[in-house]
Order: sequence, then C-alpha cells, then structure tokens
Amino acid sequence: MIPVITLVLYFGPDKWDGPLGIHDMMDIRESALLPYIPDYRINLISPHSITDTEMEHFHSSLREVLLFIKYSKDKERLQKLISTDPRFLSVEQKASQVIKVITGSEFKINEKKEAINMCKALEDLKEEGRKEGRESAEREFVRKLLAKKQFTYEEISDMTDISVEEIQKIERHK
Repeated sequence: MIPVITLVLYFGPDKWDGPLGIHDMMDIRESALLPYIPDYRINLISPHSITDTEMEHFHSSLREVLLFIKYSKDKERLQKLISTDPRFLSVEQKASQVIKVITGSEFKINEKKEAINMCKALEDLKEEGRKEGRESAEREFVRKLLAKKQFTYEEISDMTDISVEEIQKIERHK
C-alpha cells in the first residue's frame, strides 16, 4: 500500500490560530474519553511558521508564494526580499497570480509572459500609486481654485497644465 499524506496549506500571513486536530475541535469534559476518540492531526504548512532557512527546501515557485505571503504585512522586509532574492526576478505567471489574489496586491501581470519580475511589478505599482496621488492632489487644487471663483478655466489651465475640458469635468464631479 502507498501511504497518503494530507497537507493543509494555509495562505495567510498571520500565525495559524485554528485547531490542529480533532481533539482541539471538540469540547470534551471527560478526559477519560479522549483515548477512544481518534485525534486526526493536520499537517500544516503555514508561511508564518516556516523559517527563511526552511523555505530554501522549497524548489518550486511555492517558495516565492510562501515568502511573499509571509512578509506581505511588512512592506520594508518584503521590498528587501524581492530586491535581493534573484528568484523574484522571474516568478512563474501562475505563482504571480496566486500571490496577487491571496495578498490582494494590485500589481499588473502581463498575460503574454511566462514569468513576472516581481521587483519591477512592485515598482510599477508604487509609481502608479504616486501618479494617482499627484493626480488627486492636482484635482483638489483645481477644486480650490474653482471655489474661489477668481479665475477662468483658461487661467486655471495655464496654472496647472490641465485641459479646460478636464477642469470642467472636475467641476461637475465636486
């Protein structure tokens, strides 16, 4: 017979706080009963509890997925990991999709490429955020200028390099 080992793969960055066996799930007041109830234990793989040294034993893209999840709440450590670990320069597309879905990251994945450079993907995401922040600040500045009612659309356009049409859209969506 071939043994079957069931693994439970927890995709959360936090420490597993669930039960690890049947006995942990039951509220048994009579401890004398426990020897008669099989305690099926789960074999848990949790990113939080795997050391970086132990992660080196993973030779598939599961390693990158687990590491990204493990450090997804620590942005500095994640950035350092991705920028120093050469395996993050080329992460399989499917692994990148798992990372994106599990962690809620919003980096872009080029469907035509087999592998994703995670460092570049995160840099692109940061730049997009900075750009959105600048655009948001510009719109807010235009709203303030419009509220003063001292400037024409053309004057505001000259001050901000935003088209008159865009200024009118901003005004309509106050």
